[in-house]
Amino acid sequence: MSVDTSRRNPGHLFAEGRLYEFLTERHQDMLKEIDAFSTDYVLNASVDDVVDYLAGKYRLEPITLSETPEIVAPREIEMDVRGTSVCLAAPFDGNADIFDLCPSTHGTISPRGRIVGNELRIEILRLDHDAAAMRRQFDENISNIRNYLRSAGEEITAFNDQLPSHARQRLESRKTKLLADKGMLSALGFPIRQRAAVPGTHSVRRKELVIAKPVVPSSPFQPEPALEMAHYEHILSVISNMVLVIERSPSSFARMSEDGLHPHSRSTQRSL
Repeated sequence: MSVDTSRRNPGHLFAEGRLYEFLTERHQDMLKEIDAFSTDYVLNASVDDVVDYLAGKYRLEPITLSETPEIVAPREIEMDVRGTSVCLAAPFDGNADIFDLCPSTHGTISPRGRIVGNELRIEILRLDHDAAAMRRQFDENISNIRNYLRSAGEEITAFNDQLPSHARQRLESRKTKLLADKGMLSALGFPIRQRAAVPGTHSVRRKELVIAKPVVPSSPFQPEPALEMAHYEHILSVISNMVLVIERSPSSFARMSEDGLHPHSRSTQRSL
């Protein structure tokens, strides 16, 4: 999900939507991607690898705002009287969409500013040359912005922390159901007609960091071979009996050649 900036209110930050709704939709997008995985992909893929992929793809980077803003060249503005506009730029790291989204905990005064590339720019207009008053205006506004970012960061961190467990739960739930489905079909005793390969459709999301989806074999999932317990116990008893025979007549077997051992070996194999 991305924020629609075409209707952005110029100068106002955190005013284009709610962060909670943005995170909820992002979470739903992750679950939809899991549900869209093919049966063989879910059964063949490593759950740990897929969880790492999903958590990396859907996590949101909180904003880290520079503590050292810089002044962009001031400009003179002609109004009824001439005023001076000073713009301060503070670089930041993180997802710029966060500046458009209002966190669940926020103040009553909407901060002002605009985003240019990876910079937050705050413009202050004065009709006088009172530098102390201009500095107070800037400090009040940037402090308000940092409070909004702090609340958003707490909300985003909680969201990021729960992604791995929610992805794992959904994957394991699907895998358990698919294995149960295959077990039920096998129990019916009918051959399963293989579906022809159908090309899948995938939505493309533009992201700065490319996170590769784990690759698994394209062949259909095959359950591990299983040995019934009764058969397994019978094999152990035959081997145990043969060992007992050898222990009771060690001298006979010690002098026996390889050709002489073959009849005993074949007799044991036939009993299996």
